[in-house]
Amino acid sequence: MTVLRIAFLSIVGSLVVSTAQAKKLLILTDQPGATKANEIRKLIQTTVPFKLLKSSEFSISVEYVDPKTKPVSCKPRKIKYTDDEIYSLQYWAKVKGIEISPEELKKYKEGYTIDRLVECDLVALAALGVQFQADSLMFVHNSPWEGGSGGDIPIILSGSRPGIGMHEWLHGFGLADEYAYKKEEAPFFCNRTDWGNVAIFNDAPPYSSNDDVRIRHRDQIPWLTYLSPKADLITSNNLGSPKFGNLGIYQSSTCKNVSPTLKSWKPSGHMTIMENPLSTYIPKPYWTNILTGLGVGSDRIAALLKVSVTPTWLKSGGQGPGNPPPQVE
Repeated sequence: MTVLRIAFLSIVGSLVVSTAQAKKLLILTDQPGATKANEIRKLIQTTVPFKLLKSSEFSISVEYVDPKTKPVSCKPRKIKYTDDEIYSLQYWAKVKGIEISPEELKKYKEGYTIDRLVECDLVALAALGVQFQADSLMFVHNSPWEGGSGGDIPIILSGSRPGIGMHEWLHGFGLADEYAYKKEEAPFFCNRTDWGNVAIFNDAPPYSSNDDVRIRHRDQIPWLTYLSPKADLITSNNLGSPKFGNLGIYQSSTCKNVSPTLKSWKPSGHMTIMENPLSTYIPKPYWTNILTGLGVGSDRIAALLKVSVTPTWLKSGGQGPGNPPPQVE
């Protein structure tokens, strides 16, 4: 662990012990006028479950960071494969009969940048979080490009749609992407098994019943306990719910580019904000992760889960292809 990382963890530790009753999200930005930061703030405040919270439970503020007096250096993230990962890549390529060109292999070995993933000075940002007494932070970096990255402090580019800001912030509550990672990125993001909304494993049909699914995958699917006992979890003896729109088990695109094949699953057949930043749909199985992370008590969470809501799409987006407006779940 580097000195930089130790310092960052020390500062973030002081953020978590804030004595304020309401959990405060601070959106810092070096964009003059703070236009994008305010758009993100408004979007979060008007999206369920956040719009259901009282001001004594959750608040959001925006602060401008003058790059001349408080510079926060940012750069694109670089990914470099380890020797073990290179060996695994070559092995499975041989098994699958896939040819990896010398140029492509060199890129993996020497590293390459992902422009949409930007890394900034987290220590400087965390120090500002302490100054403004925030519980969590987001930084909107002034840039004409669209992109963002999650982590301890989500970094968003000001050229992005506001939904990307909320999407990246939600990663901090243990929610994974539901869109398909590129083949270069997939090995790095599909090796986790602790996501709250995506389960990563290969199914093993045939399945004899819904109970068979619950028994065999109870330790792999975190939202199983949320589902109704009557929820359909199989279709023709295969894993997967047959009724579009009801909560259940649906295959996600997250890890479809992993080789060898690795499947990923999600609780809703509708397009959510974790798949498309033009969607404002956050399924209720995700709420427990989010509300618990905000310090909301279990009784209050149980009450909120009973509220009837109708999620919507952003006006600039419209309905996703093949996805009718999401229903109350």
